[in-house]
Amino acid sequence: MDTITTIPNLPFFCGIREKESTLPATLPFTLAVEDDLIIQAPNKVVSEALDNAYQEDDVFLTTPMDESPLTRWRGDEFISFITSPVKGKKILDIGCSTGYILHELAQKGGKACGIEPGPSAETAQERYGIPVKRELFKAGIYKKEFDIVLLLTVLEHIPRPAIFLKEVATAMKKDGILYIGVPSCEQQLRKGDPGMMLHEHWNYFTEQSLKNTLAKAGFRVIATHISQKGVLYASATYTGITPPNTSAQSLEIAREYAQQVDRMTRNVKAWASVSQKKAIYGASVGTAYFLTHISHSNLHIYDGETKKRGKYLPGCTIPIQPPEDIMTDNPSTILVTPINFEKTIIDNLTTNIKTGAKIIPLSTL
Repeated sequence: MDTITTIPNLPFFCGIREKESTLPATLPFTLAVEDDLIIQAPNKVVSEALDNAYQEDDVFLTTPMDESPLTRWRGDEFISFITSPVKGKKILDIGCSTGYILHELAQKGGKACGIEPGPSAETAQERYGIPVKRELFKAGIYKKEFDIVLLLTVLEHIPRPAIFLKEVATAMKKDGILYIGVPSCEQQLRKGDPGMMLHEHWNYFTEQSLKNTLAKAGFRVIATHISQKGVLYASATYTGITPPNTSAQSLEIAREYAQQVDRMTRNVKAWASVSQKKAIYGASVGTAYFLTHISHSNLHIYDGETKKRGKYLPGCTIPIQPPEDIMTDNPSTILVTPINFEKTIIDNLTTNIKTGAKIIPLSTL
């Protein structure tokens, strides 16, 4: 394993919080490369904090834990990538959350069931009547039973993903198809977006490194697709054959990323040092990171997600405000931090909010 950079105090971002929280505000984070895959290096302290956080209801807003506008599009987009006929097919969703995807596929005639370790397993059963096991997936729970297996925003949370994928294969029929959706990190890596670094994510996939991980696990990739909203999808069948890997150049990409993060942090600090009424749009991971480096005086934080309003980013005492407040607060400049959603946010600010503030996309710094 090659260590790229260590951040002693990266905000422990597991969604927004009440002002008082038992969860740590920051934790150490080490970016590394192993088997040509960019990863977060294993850390016992981080693992224990994540175990505690996963037990809390409705904490992780970075994953599709509910069916809010923030998350429902992921399910709809994933369903549109599933090209296999589902009628009469037995379908397993690993990490099924509230069961929305399974419900939609059941409406199309699929024989749907799920497995989910969190409390949303009960929600799936109560809301849709879908059979869901509340436990972690392990090899041997199912034996060659499923025509289709789904993994949406799961694989990035799994240490040693190739080993896990081999376990997933034990649940698939011989001609079964696996559908995967993970965050597409290549754009964030190339642009040096610190919002990519999440303690809950152990893997940071590019299209090539996901293909390599699947191949290493014995899968043959059928198709891949990167959506406009920054999700990387793949479909694959299990062959058990592990061909030689094609290099994903992950070491080079990760080193360049660390340099880009340093450059962007310097530029954000320079922006924040100007004596003006400033604002950041996006109560995001990147914003939490930058707040550990800049002064909070004369600063507002806005976000369009209703669940975040009046709450706080980890370690921050600035309440999150709705975008409508921009007109009364009248900031001089607004820094838009979520790189993957810059265009959507800027269009909303200029078309609907009609702010006169100078809008600065993070990717241009």
